[in-house]
Amino acid sequence: MSNKFCRFLSNGCSFQLDKDKLLVKPCCWYRQGIEFDPVSELPFKSINNWTPNCEVCYQQELAGQHSFRKASFEIIPEINNTVPLALDINLDMTCNAACVICGPESSSTWSKQMSNNKIIHIQANSDYQQYLDKIVSGLDLTQLKRIKFFGGEPLLTNTHLQLLEKIPYPEQCEIWYTTNASILPNQTVLDMWKQFKLVFVEASIDGVEQQFEYIRWPLPWSKIKNNLLELKDIAPVNVLFRINHTLNPFNIYYYDRLEYWIDTEFSTNRLGDPTEINIHPCWGDWALDRTPLNLREEIYKKYQDHIVTRLLKNSKQQHHDTILKFTDIWDPIRKNSWQTTFPEIVRYFL
Repeated sequence: MSNKFCRFLSNGCSFQLDKDKLLVKPCCWYRQGIEFDPVSELPFKSINNWTPNCEVCYQQELAGQHSFRKASFEIIPEINNTVPLALDINLDMTCNAACVICGPESSSTWSKQMSNNKIIHIQANSDYQQYLDKIVSGLDLTQLKRIKFFGGEPLLTNTHLQLLEKIPYPEQCEIWYTTNASILPNQTVLDMWKQFKLVFVEASIDGVEQQFEYIRWPLPWSKIKNNLLELKDIAPVNVLFRINHTLNPFNIYYYDRLEYWIDTEFSTNRLGDPTEINIHPCWGDWALDRTPLNLREEIYKKYQDHIVTRLLKNSKQQHHDTILKFTDIWDPIRKNSWQTTFPEIVRYFL
């Protein structure tokens, strides 16, 4: 039977690479993966309650947010077997950005910049076919309802197409992309999308204009904005849009600027289906926890009873020294200035 606590635990598989090992988890937010063995039962299928690996959904629900665990009941219907219905692909780290909230483990550009402090233009990588073949040969995909592609930047290479070509019944399957929106899909991709039930383009946008360019360096806001507006015009009618907004101590004060841009320029696809906004906190060195106390008070006043304030209130208080250490090192290299880009919050960090 499918899991009554979270459908992903019984019917989800999220794949990622750890060096040359293909790891699997029940979903992308689950903290710890195990090496994929097609002939062995996955141990998380027997879990039916909160565990430390489920911390992300736990915190979202504390904030009153619709968590991925709750969404699993919408994505995966009640069934009587344990074949995968939801599949995450997080293999190809080829990326053209080095976002401040990311790192070399998730971006080839970050990795190269860490090596020599300069950007090297990267080529499309086609070395992931062996892992995709292992997934396809090891799983029964005949009832698959959802595939989600992560990166890196999934639209920068053909890794996603190599898998989509092997899906036996695309008309019953949705596909989702977490993308930085820097790549406008070509006609081959658009034609492939037409074969699937629905396509969700989830653009990772953590601000607008200069603030976007600081966080999602070195991507230009004008290109991202124009790509999304053009995709709205040329995409098949089964394409829907979402904005993934990651809150960190620098951008949380400015969330209303992004909300305004969405409301005025990107509120729907061309058929009128609304653009959804998915807000979640950043972790690690740029964790929302590192928001200074006095800035927190300003945000509570500004946003009142809002998901932004609820997520902030549920974050633990930590010092922001890791963020300032980052800016001391990387702002000169990137010819950026966080004080110029986020002027209203400078006094809270100094």
